Amino acid sequence: MEPFKTLQFELSDGVGQLTICRPQSLNSLNFQTLQELNNFAKHTPEDLQVLIIKGAGDRAFVAGGGI
Repeated sequence: MEPFKTLQFELSDGVGQLTICRPQSLNSLNFQTLQELNNFAKHTPEDLQVLIIKGAGDRAFVAGGGI
């Protein structure tokens, strides 16, 4: 899996945390973020059992589409 620019992924004991890292735009989903999410879904690690998705920062999870 190639490195992400807008996502961060950590895996420990089958539990993964995927963080959307665009706090300056309230983690809005722009084209690059959507491509990276798609790439992650296509190349999910085999030992992943649970996935927690969160947004960076303390103001918003995801504000919606970054249009």
